Amino acid sequence: MDKNKNTIWLAIAAIFLITYVTSCSGDDDATTILPPTISAVIPGAGVIGTSVTVQGTNFSIAPSDNIVDVNGKVAEVTAASTTQLVLTVPEGATTGKIRVNVDGKSVSSSSDFEVLPLISAFEPLSGTVGTEVVISGSGFGAGGDNEVMFNGTSATVKGATATTLTVEVPLNVVSGKITVSVSGNETKSSDDFVIKPELISFTPTSGMVGTEVVLSGTGFSPNTAENSVTINDKAAVIKAVSGTEIKIDVPAGVTTGKIVIEVNGQKVVSEKDFVVKETPETVPSITSFTPALGPVGTEVTIRGTNFSETSTMVEFNGTLSTPTSVTASELLVMVPSGATTGKIKVSVDGAFGVSADDFVVEETPETAPSITSFTPASGPVGTEITITGTNFSETSTVVEFNGTLSTPTSVTASELLVMVPSGATTGKIKVSVGSEFGVSADDFVVEETPETAPLVTSFTPASGPVGTEVTIRGTNFSETSTMVE
Repeated sequence: MDKNKNTIWLAIAAIFLITYVTSCSGDDDATTILPPTISAVIPGAGVIGTSVTVQGTNFSIAPSDNIVDVNGKVAEVTAASTTQLVLTVPEGATTGKIRVNVDGKSVSSSSDFEVLPLISAFEPLSGTVGTEVVISGSGFGAGGDNEVMFNGTSATVKGATATTLTVEVPLNVVSGKITVSVSGNETKSSDDFVIKPELISFTPTSGMVGTEVVLSGTGFSPNTAENSVTINDKAAVIKAVSGTEIKIDVPAGVTTGKIVIEVNGQKVVSEKDFVVKETPETVPSITSFTPALGPVGTEVTIRGTNFSETSTMVEFNGTLSTPTSVTASELLVMVPSGATTGKIKVSVDGAFGVSADDFVVEETPETAPSITSFTPASGPVGTEITITGTNFSETSTVVEFNGTLSTPTSVTASELLVMVPSGATTGKIKVSVGSEFGVSADDFVVEETPETAPLVTSFTPASGPVGTEVTIRGTNFSETSTMVE
């Protein structure tokens, strides 16, 4: 009987043990933790501090139990559910995968999260070309994939981290925004970097009124209107400008003093004075000119003193023109092709005088005659010239060879024939129709007449009907081969 009781008790114990083990095994299956998954990252790009939502499964509802990093930089999780995490892109993060770790099990996003560049500040706020500028921000390429531009002009990057860039202000740049591009992603500064002009030198360092002075430096604007130059507070007219050079003429009435260049409100003052020399009494001077305005080809009369009949040159705002007539006190000259509004300058053997007022160059009227070509390009007096162009008149066209008149022998609207007149000299050809005219771009070269060439000195009678006998007198006629037209 006791033996049977023991057997019963052993059976009960065995059943209890099996039930307990089975129960424990079932509990383990119920508490198995699955790895997290990532199905989406929204947005897929952003600057440092951007709030990013990671969608997936098997996240912990406790934010601190989800360890998230952006390309290895741990991010703060601000909200969590089993299917969604909200995190903030951390300082120092760079473009790369987002990884989520829950209870030792991790998963990475299939695509990179792009950390976009952002400029937060730059120092200094202004400077000359070559100034070192430190740009602060985030999302820069520490490996060197950075492109920096000052108002569209590329700058050299001397050093880079994820949060700072060190660059030099480039040549030929004007004030404007700084732009940083990293792997095609661009950010722009909110404020302008202000370029300060720099005057390195000027030549010559002295001269009289009208002397051309070349100012060399950096930070000048290619737009003439954005630059101004004064010598001892006297404004000078800018003739030409680039990012590194300005050309001026010493203005009338100026005295020795500093040169001041102002570009978009930024000024630079020369260390040394420009020395203004007195004008010698023998230097040419301009007292007046007429007319005060006109298109290219207009004949201008300039009056003054100390002009030379043999070595006088004239410039219209820097464009040369050779006078057609010169006395000691008056000269005639045509407004040359390419001339622009500005001062007239008369030079004699290196000495010169400059007009007080501008000559205003007007646009050529559309109805004015124009010369496109002429042939031949040279020849002695009597050579027949074919001039091609537009707006010629069959009834009222007049031609001048460097100021000497000649009447065409044949005229159409686009072509005329004319002979080089006696007394003509090398210079421009001018075709006039009424009060309008056109001037050749090139000179016609008048050659000397060969000594053996026939010369007509007179003829009689001066008129008569067809069949009239005419007596022509001259030299170098031939008894066997003379032709008359």
